[in-house]
Amino acid sequence: MEAPNRPSSATPVFALDAARQELIHDTLRGVAGRAAAERYADRVDTLLQRLFFEAPPAVSPVAVLALGGYGRRHLTLHSDVDVLVLFEGPIGTGEELFVRGFLHPLWDLSLVVGHQVRELADFARLETDNPEFLLALLDARRVVGDPALHSRFVAAFHRPEAHASILALLQRLIDERHAAFNGTLYQLEPDTKDAPGALRDLWAARTTATDLNWQYVNIRRLFIYLEKSIQAGIRWAVFEPNNTQLWNKLKRAIKAFLNQAWRDGALFGEKADQAYYVRIDDDLNPFSEQQLGRLHIEIGVRPSYPAEFIIVRIGIWAGGSDVSES
Repeated sequence: MEAPNRPSSATPVFALDAARQELIHDTLRGVAGRAAAERYADRVDTLLQRLFFEAPPAVSPVAVLALGGYGRRHLTLHSDVDVLVLFEGPIGTGEELFVRGFLHPLWDLSLVVGHQVRELADFARLETDNPEFLLALLDARRVVGDPALHSRFVAAFHRPEAHASILALLQRLIDERHAAFNGTLYQLEPDTKDAPGALRDLWAARTTATDLNWQYVNIRRLFIYLEKSIQAGIRWAVFEPNNTQLWNKLKRAIKAFLNQAWRDGALFGEKADQAYYVRIDDDLNPFSEQQLGRLHIEIGVRPSYPAEFIIVRIGIWAGGSDVSES
C-alpha cells in the first residue's frame, strides 16, 4: 500500500504549513502573543521572498511592501496578507506577468491576499477615495525587492500634508464605524475588532496620538494604578494639620509605595532616585495655599517602556588585542 503523498519540505505548501503549525503550537503552549505573531509574519516574509524570485522578472524595478497589520508584523493564523506591489515605471506586459507569477501561488495556498498594484507616480496625489488603503500604507514595510524604490516611495508618501489628510480621513472612518454600533460601548454581541473601544480604536488612538508618552496601553494602565493607589493611600491625611510633619509622613508613605513599584520592575533606574521623586516643599505650598486648605504634592516617575523593536547590529571585530610595531 502506497503512503499518502506529502508535500516536500522544499515546497511553499510545506513552508506555510510549518509556519502555521508553529503558531498553533505556541498558542496551545500559552506562549503566543506578539512574539509568536511576529515570528509567523517573518515566516510569511520568507515565503513571499521566495515567490518573488521565482516569478518572471519585471522590466521595471519592483518592490513588495507589507501593509496594515502585516506591515506591523501582527499576523495571526487567519489574517489577511495585505501587500503592495510597487513598480518604479509604467506597468506593461512584463510587469503583469510578474504580478501573476507572484500572486497566483499565494492564492493557490488559500491565503487571503489583499493586494494593490501601483506605479511610483501614483503617489504624487493621495487616493482620498480609498482611505483604508492610505491607512494601511502608514505601516508599509519592504518585504523584498528594490530598496531604493522603497526609499523613493517613503519620500513621496510620508509628507506632513499627506499625514494631515490621512488623520482627517481616519476620524471620518471612526465616526462611521461607531455609528454602525449606535455609538455605544455596550453591545449584546461584542465585536472585539470593530466595536467602539475595540482593537481598531486602540490602533486609531496610537495613530492619532500627539503625545507619544501615552502610546503604550501598559504605560497608561501603570499611571492609572499609581494615581489611584496613591490617592487611596494618603486619604488619611485629609484634615490633618498642614505642617512639615505631615509633609514628611506623606513623603515616606509615597516613597515606600513607589520603591516597591521600582523593585517590581515597573519603574526604570539602577537606583531608586533615578526611578522616581516626591516633592513637598514651601515652593509648592506657600502660606497663601495653606490658607486655602490646599496641600500640593509633585511626583515624577520614569516608567519601564516595552521593548517593541529590538535592533541588533553585527559587525566584524578584529579581536581583543591591539597590534603595533616596535
